[in-house]
Amino acid sequence: FMRKLWFQPLQGLSLGRPGSLSFYRDLDEVAAFDAHPGNFVKDDNGVVLPIDLVLVRADAALQAAFAPFLD
Repeated sequence: FMRKLWFQPLQGLSLGRPGSLSFYRDLDEVAAFDAHPGNFVKDDNGVVLPIDLVLVRADAALQAAFAPFLD
């Protein structure tokens, strides 16, 4: 789901619930944390909706910190 929205996984970085996934999208410098099955729901039309993700606009320092976690 997140890759379809141009987010890249931050491999090995888990913030929020233990085992949750983290993602970064360089298009708009947005990071998404605490991605786990409990934070996504499907509506009646089958559209996946993210809920309760932690979204952060990454400044230059945070972007540099993400570098080791990107593919």
